[in-house]
Amino acid sequence: MRNLLLAILVIFLLGACTTTTQDGYTIKGSVSGLAGNVVLLQNRQGGTWVTRDSVAASQGNFEMTGKVITPSMMYLRFEGTPGRVPIFVENAAITITGSTDSLDRIGISGSASHAEYTAYVHSKDLLYQRYKELSEQYLLADSAGNEDGKKAIDEEFRILEKKDKDDMIQFILGHPASFAAAYIARTDSYMLELEDLEKITDAFSPALDSSQYVKDLKERVVILKKVAIGQPAVDFTMADSAGNPVSLSSFRGKYVLVDFWASWCQPCRVENPNVVTCYRDFSPLGFDILGVSFDRNKEEWLQAIAEDTLTWTHVSDLSFWDNAAGKLYGINSIPSNVLLDPGQVIIAKNLRGEDLRVKLENIFSE
Repeated sequence: MRNLLLAILVIFLLGACTTTTQDGYTIKGSVSGLAGNVVLLQNRQGGTWVTRDSVAASQGNFEMTGKVITPSMMYLRFEGTPGRVPIFVENAAITITGSTDSLDRIGISGSASHAEYTAYVHSKDLLYQRYKELSEQYLLADSAGNEDGKKAIDEEFRILEKKDKDDMIQFILGHPASFAAAYIARTDSYMLELEDLEKITDAFSPALDSSQYVKDLKERVVILKKVAIGQPAVDFTMADSAGNPVSLSSFRGKYVLVDFWASWCQPCRVENPNVVTCYRDFSPLGFDILGVSFDRNKEEWLQAIAEDTLTWTHVSDLSFWDNAAGKLYGINSIPSNVLLDPGQVIIAKNLRGEDLRVKLENIFSE
């Protein structure tokens, strides 16, 4: 029933937007509260905002024209107003209406890709509301020291995450010629394992081959194949907290966990106590850890190491999401980890909570 309703919503939105194919795009806006402010059309490149066009509004009205090679996610920014409005730009006549007082209710019509994207986002409303409720419940359980309650909430989180991923895959596979689906897949690719990514990229229509979103996904498939379970570890060298170079290959002969984390990552900090106890219990048996930080502030990185009592070797190039080792291993969410055997073959990935301890117990009981 839910999928039927989603399909009806998509059809309704596509019909309502009356998209017409044209040589370029025209974005006409009527937004109250602009009062002559400049309107910027921006996108994200390499983690920074890039302005593609800018115009001055007149009594809340503005118009932009241009051309895109493929439909692309961009953002409207109204100078003097916090926040940005996501808009899927394609070569069509696009209309923007609303008020700067409520950017989340800005109306966008004329873009079929935007209608598809909006339908997908709205289909997630109830799920994300449940995420919010569980987060609040977890904080209450944590403050009350209710460990059983926290475990139950963690389990529900896992169920929701699986549903979130399954719904996304189903939407993408159901829209193989959709640039919006390609964008969603690229944006949420951190949720997808190699098998899922291969299934999705194989299903995309050849009409999407020119899309940067699809190109990025195919590149990620290549990277993940190189670091799949059973593959030899990709070596790297990075400076430790004292500035000395450390190579992953120097850990050969031990079971080693390559732990990708950061001081600013709250889930990483929550996971750290579990990693600490595993290190304490199994390091005498031949287990070691190499921490790879996605920090960019050295002082905050060192402070977190001290606060969480992380007594193993740590490295970082202080490059945030551009961390060189992270790129080699296709890491686009943290905490993440890779477990290597003494011969530096990858034997497990993303072991968290009890899963890490169980894996190590199995290894060292053999």
